[in-house]
Amino acid sequence: MVNAYSIRSGFLGLILFGQDFKSVRLQAVNMIAPPDNHISGYDGQFYAQIALDPLLMSNDTLKSVDYAPARARRIGLPFLAFILGVGKPAWILQVYALLNFVFWFLLLAMIYRCVGLRTSKDFLLAISVLWSTGTLTSLTRSLTDLPAAVLITGAVLFYGHRNFPMSFLGFAALCRETSVLSFPALIWPDKKQNIRFKQLATSCLILIGPLAAWLLYVYFRTDRPELVRAVDNLAFPLAGIIQKLMIVSGGLWDSVMRFNGSGFLMLLNELICPVSLLVQSAYFMVKRRWELPVWRAGIGFSVFIYFLGSHAWGQYPAYSRIFLPLTIFFNLLVRQHEYGRAYIYWYVLGNIGLFGLWIKMFLWNS
Repeated sequence: MVNAYSIRSGFLGLILFGQDFKSVRLQAVNMIAPPDNHISGYDGQFYAQIALDPLLMSNDTLKSVDYAPARARRIGLPFLAFILGVGKPAWILQVYALLNFVFWFLLLAMIYRCVGLRTSKDFLLAISVLWSTGTLTSLTRSLTDLPAAVLITGAVLFYGHRNFPMSFLGFAALCRETSVLSFPALIWPDKKQNIRFKQLATSCLILIGPLAAWLLYVYFRTDRPELVRAVDNLAFPLAGIIQKLMIVSGGLWDSVMRFNGSGFLMLLNELICPVSLLVQSAYFMVKRRWELPVWRAGIGFSVFIYFLGSHAWGQYPAYSRIFLPLTIFFNLLVRQHEYGRAYIYWYVLGNIGLFGLWIKMFLWNS
């Protein structure tokens, strides 16, 4: 965060604007002249431009955003930045750049309030949730993944507080549509609860209504909704992950033959990270706890991982942030329900591959 700050541009270095998109970038952004030290930049640059025109009223907005119909679905964070920035482009971009840090501190506060930071297990939970690759990737690239995961976590941890958790989860879906995988956490009736049909219908309306209305708006506002990109991220069960592991295994052997130590370490993490995520998924399958909202919030992601296509398994910063909710709820469950050696085994195997960014920073500094 400190390295991304400059007196001239503030915190806009966190958004990672790319030189390749400067010619099609919104004029309002070019007038602010954010840092564009990267060739292609990263996805946050497109969400930041949507924040300047959240209702997509200008055709220039659609032209400036790569895969605009697909990215426009995730309106939650850009719209929040627009509101907090009171419609001023310079303020909106600064707010958008910092929102991930606001949600990071919210997650820390929720952990402290609902779990506490007293025992070694509490601190290990905080480390695995707050400093994992998925969290840091979203944090340092101004993405929508961490805010969506924090909103889901808040909805689960404050389960039972009337419609407050429902609103959190509904807004999470507007930040990232995969948040719908956690909907069973709130709408699945507990045995001890007598949920009426009217109450269930109201809950579903709060959860699904805003997302459905926005997707319908995007469908008619954009010229051609690009559904192909979403389909490319899906595959037959296990096909994507098997292809990923085979490619990485071949690269590992090649790096050994070439005596490429740094390349070997990076590829090794590309092998360990998916395995750790599969361990997290396996935990939900083996330790079934339908009665717990935390388990119900993560089970959808634990199944989704087997349908992820090879395109989405590109590099660990991408897929680790996709499954950030899985990581959070896995660690919450392990901290609460596992003890002794079982806790150590589950915690280590489920998290060892999720600190790749730390390895990368170590290699850069060495």
